[in-house]
Amino acid sequence: MICYPSNKVCFPMAKIKKYLLLPGSKHYREFQDVGYHPSDDFKLFKDIESQFDKKRAEGYRYDVNSISYSIIMQLGLNTKAPFLTAWTEDALAPLPRFVTAHRVKKECSAMFEEFDHVKINSANVTGIIVDKAVIEGITRYIVESDSFNENAPHGGDWPLYHCDESDLSPLDEKVAIPS
Repeated sequence: MICYPSNKVCFPMAKIKKYLLLPGSKHYREFQDVGYHPSDDFKLFKDIESQFDKKRAEGYRYDVNSISYSIIMQLGLNTKAPFLTAWTEDALAPLPRFVTAHRVKKECSAMFEEFDHVKINSANVTGIIVDKAVIEGITRYIVESDSFNENAPHGGDWPLYHCDESDLSPLDEKVAIPS
């Protein structure tokens, strides 16, 4: 794996040259719309590297040998737009390793409210929305799992998940709001 030179992150060159800024690739248009072109690979790397701040990370996922998370960043040469960047830490790199990035669409209205019972599609987990916030124009939710886990990574007995609205599905049951 050949990475751009950095003391902060491991950023494989191929991720930009052969994916993000490759005309015709899945997310190319999203980057082109904010001013990046295939020759701007180093500029895009520097923009992402300069905004990497693990204190802003959310959506932590823990695996046996790795930790993954995301950071929303404002990217663009002509105009700035929110992009979700995904990162992992594992034995493959000594620093947080860049996985992918994509544009985050602004949502018009929040479909869910606190205490709604939902399914987190990507994790196949059900839970209760315990908090929501609009961060850089994006509605984000914190969902507490319905399943007890004494080893939950967030300091409680029920794991917490940070989610976008697009990753949630409503469940029919409503939970009573505590008084």
